[in-house]
Amino acid sequence: MSSARVSVLIPNYLKDVCVALGDSITAGYGVNYNESYVTKLSAAWGKTIYNKGVAGTVSSYGANVIDSILAQYNPKYITIFYGTNDDGFYGVDWIIANLRYMIRSAKANGTKPVIATLTPVFGEWAWRKSSEIILNQRIRQLASEEGINCADLEAAFGWNANYIGSD
Repeated sequence: MSSARVSVLIPNYLKDVCVALGDSITAGYGVNYNESYVTKLSAAWGKTIYNKGVAGTVSSYGANVIDSILAQYNPKYITIFYGTNDDGFYGVDWIIANLRYMIRSAKANGTKPVIATLTPVFGEWAWRKSSEIILNQRIRQLASEEGINCADLEAAFGWNANYIGSD
């Protein structure tokens, strides 16, 4: 007895939108919202980006909300930008575990994640520079291990204080 092969096409219901997940930098804290990176990225990319940045949050917050955000928006893309509020207060392994959870949740949903390194720190936050360099190295490594793109903001800003606002 032979069985017939059946091919099934599963439609992709992902919406051609992006969700920006992160802390105050993603939320646009301290700048006119039209000057925030999410607004500028949306305009440059020509895609709707839902800003789910929440000021003051840490990476565990992102890990706790990502599944509900993916279910609500079902986006093709998600940017993940956490660690600024974690660095210097929580261990690197804990931060990376939270970021890895977010990446894997996005991938399991069929959503393409992009992770970002942290922007350089100056002034009152300069004490975190050495730990941030280590965390950024681990974020790059995580992106490589997970096979996703990394927006290397540390490299893009080049440790130039003129590019950094008060937050």
